[in-house]
Amino acid sequence: MKILIYGSTGWIGRATLKYLAENFPTSDITLVSSAKKSFKYKDKTYQVFDNSYLNSIKDREYDYFFNYAFPTGYNAVKYSEEDFISITNR
Repeated sequence: MKILIYGSTGWIGRATLKYLAENFPTSDITLVSSAKKSFKYKDKTYQVFDNSYLNSIKDREYDYFFNYAFPTGYNAVKYSEEDFISITNR
């Protein structure tokens, strides 16, 4: 099973990864966020790719796509409601 989690470093993305790692350990999980990072969950280190990585996988097929990329914290309150919705929809 191939899975893409966009917005993977936020709390919803990490919770989804935790669930998938525990319940579907053989899945091929691709993690994308606003910045390159890596983090460890249990005994496995996960690489998180930045947004530019999406261009390199545009023709790849995934069984599941989770989109949790939306402004949070300070980034959420600095926008008007209309701008927040527009940015989130992009």
